[in-house]
Amino acid sequence: MHITILNITVSSVILFIIASLSTGCGGILLLLSAKKTDRIQRMAASSGEAKAYELLDKHGGIDRLEGIVIGSFDDTKKMAEVDALIHGKGCIVSLEIKSWSGKIHVDSEADTWDIDAKNSTVIRRNPLKQAERHASIINGFYPGTRIVPVVLILGWNEFDGAIPENLITYKTAWKINSILNKIEEGDDIEKNNAVWDKIVTDEYDERSESRKANYLKMIRKKYHGPRPWIHAIIASACFIFIALTTLYSAYENGVFR
Repeated sequence: MHITILNITVSSVILFIIASLSTGCGGILLLLSAKKTDRIQRMAASSGEAKAYELLDKHGGIDRLEGIVIGSFDDTKKMAEVDALIHGKGCIVSLEIKSWSGKIHVDSEADTWDIDAKNSTVIRRNPLKQAERHASIINGFYPGTRIVPVVLILGWNEFDGAIPENLITYKTAWKINSILNKIEEGDDIEKNNAVWDKIVTDEYDERSESRKANYLKMIRKKYHGPRPWIHAIIASACFIFIALTTLYSAYENGVFR
């Protein structure tokens, strides 16, 4: 009887060791995979932004700030990450850059858009609402001028649905120059310049780096969820619990006496 229980216990311990090693290795592989995926996504985003900045240079968007976090210095809920903020004649353009390929189903009122690409459908947040939110935050902290939200979508794509005026593609990038130079009733060029100077001054404030770091930390936590190593720790804890339970059961049955 004792021999049978001992055999079961030894087998359980061996299985536990194998499972723990597998879990640890799996966690490491998941972590490396996540880092690789994150790196690929960052490279793709960086490439898309580089192409967008080339278009801005070509179409009058030279006076700009790139990849900034703007808004509150303390409250992450009142911050916005803007791909490009461009100084226009009578306005300031808040530009959201996307590199999407496929058939994009446009719906200005929807919270998400479907993108049909490579025999699959990807769901993305509505970039128009994202740009509008950014413009609202900027206007709240820097009132006195017109903030224009614009979305620039690059990539091999086609659109299903009406394309809004503030959605620009590679073929319609010439519209950027028109938006930047358009003067509407009520625009004040001097106030616009003053607001822009204030934005630039704040961007070079020593607190801006801390603001950006805090915002990006919040975004990673919100949208990426627990890291793979956290899953590995949880799984290992479960196996440790099983192993201790098995050992305790063996002890109660007199295996170690």
